[in-house]
Amino acid sequence: MDKWVINLRQNLKEDGHIGFSVTQKSGKVELTHRINEGKGSKNPRSSVTVPIEWKKDNKRKIQDTVGNIHDLMAERKLSLRDAFELYKKQDDIGKNPTDVEWNWLADEYLKTKSDRRTTTLRDTTSRIKKMVEAKESLPKPRDSKELYKRYSERYFEKMPAGGQGRKRAFGDIAAFLKWAVNRQGLDMKWLPPDSEIVQELIGLKKFSAQIEGTPPVKPEQFSWLLDKLEEKELYELRLACGLIGYFGLRLAELAVIQADGNELYVGSKVKQNLRSRGNRKPRLAIGLDCKGRKKGEAYNFLKDFSTGAVKLPYAVKSQIDMISKGDKDHYQDVGAAFAQLLERTDCWQELKKAEPDLTPYSLRHGWAFRSHTDSTNHLSVRSAAAAMGHTSQTHQRHYGQWIDQESLKQERDRFNKGVEVTV
Repeated sequence: MDKWVINLRQNLKEDGHIGFSVTQKSGKVELTHRINEGKGSKNPRSSVTVPIEWKKDNKRKIQDTVGNIHDLMAERKLSLRDAFELYKKQDDIGKNPTDVEWNWLADEYLKTKSDRRTTTLRDTTSRIKKMVEAKESLPKPRDSKELYKRYSERYFEKMPAGGQGRKRAFGDIAAFLKWAVNRQGLDMKWLPPDSEIVQELIGLKKFSAQIEGTPPVKPEQFSWLLDKLEEKELYELRLACGLIGYFGLRLAELAVIQADGNELYVGSKVKQNLRSRGNRKPRLAIGLDCKGRKKGEAYNFLKDFSTGAVKLPYAVKSQIDMISKGDKDHYQDVGAAFAQLLERTDCWQELKKAEPDLTPYSLRHGWAFRSHTDSTNHLSVRSAAAAMGHTSQTHQRHYGQWIDQESLKQERDRFNKGVEVTV
């Protein structure tokens, strides 16, 4: 056996590449990995042919290649064959200038998305191209954390903090980076950064002034709307309106509700920010009767939903299905689909003639309004806030004009009861 071959094999052992061996096959390098499963085991092996000539001048190259493949297997928990395929891609990428590399990766990635809807593909393409521009801007980002920060500096100025624009941009970038690292061999430093870093760049969403300026659907309006939708046989849209109005849901929360007997629980994924991120438990949404309607009607809507007797509108259900399949990870399109359906109806347009500032979100506000004004036993701020999925401070800030009136009346009655007066 040639002395250089003996030295090469000894060097592989010294480098810690236990279980790896090299030999000649048709003038090329055959790399074999043997898995040690202990005494008495067959110790399975796998082999690949590395396209490097088996000669003394290539000793260093062979040693480095084995080391790189070994590291890929260890870092990414890959088989020899998968690590070898990934290494070949890395090697090919490394031969190109950096600007060609990222543009090429972007083009290849977008080919995998060619079956998406035209508008979705257009938006994804725009974000990925902007990401490449951010990557090539000087000084060039050295890892994913710097890339995310550079992207946010260049493109987030006109996007509201905590908004869907920022979330969707980072969602597309994260999907690209995972693909590039796991499928194309890009260095692992480009894997998306920690979620906490991402959330800080997305920022906290400022509570929309629309809530303060948007009136609630009053009890008589809510009742009229439900009756009109039933007359027009728009049963699916009526179900969605009933669930939102009777349980105080955000529009997008139609995607994350679950019935458990006579209780309705709402998942936490729709409303996530720096204060509320994480896997919180579903919240209990409580059905409140509406003045002039049948007692317990909220739970008739819940029963129709849970049994499937009435389904959510097709457009809403389609958006929910896309989230379930992983085609998208944002929920606002669910609410947008519902809002579009409602706003197209004659009955909603009729309501808006009398109250031009009404929006579909007014159905949720209507629940808050009824919770503090529609019963002699109104809900406390704490209970109403918990049922709606926000803090007492948020609730007081945005619905305080109704709460304060009721509180003043209660304080008045309590005070007067304690005062001794003459008849």
